[in-house]
Amino acid sequence: MSPPDHYDRMRRADTTSRMLAVDLLNRSLLSDFLPLQGARAAGLFLIERIAPLRRAVMREGVSPWASQPSLMRGQEL
Repeated sequence: MSPPDHYDRMRRADTTSRMLAVDLLNRSLLSDFLPLQGARAAGLFLIERIAPLRRAVMREGVSPWASQPSLMRGQEL
């Protein structure tokens, strides 16, 4: 696989996961289904109140684990 193709595949996975996460949050906000709104509110509350969870979510947003090279994930060559 050529470097541009590899880069495109990695970026596509990164941008698609972010797009789906944002879309899910937006849809849950606009939904009239109360259990879904409650789950969204509870999740955001937990992210706000639990510092390690908040850091993990922020770290994943900045550099998704799945798009990291295998050595950075602790895997051997």
